[in-house]
Amino acid sequence: MAAQRAMERNPKTVHKALKYIKASVANQRALFGSRAPHYPSRQVEFAEGTKSGDDKIKTL
Repeated sequence: MAAQRAMERNPKTVHKALKYIKASVANQRALFGSRAPHYPSRQVEFAEGTKSGDDKIKTL
């Protein structure tokens, strides 16, 4: 994505292109954070005799 942004600006030198890439990366980090979010999966167990959110309650 950063390289694409640099190419869109049509830089005259490699140094200008590198400057645009660094600016684009800095902007991405400022907006989205420096790392991808990490959401570990969790396994939930219910005690015997309790109802989970998946259990359907039947009413008569």
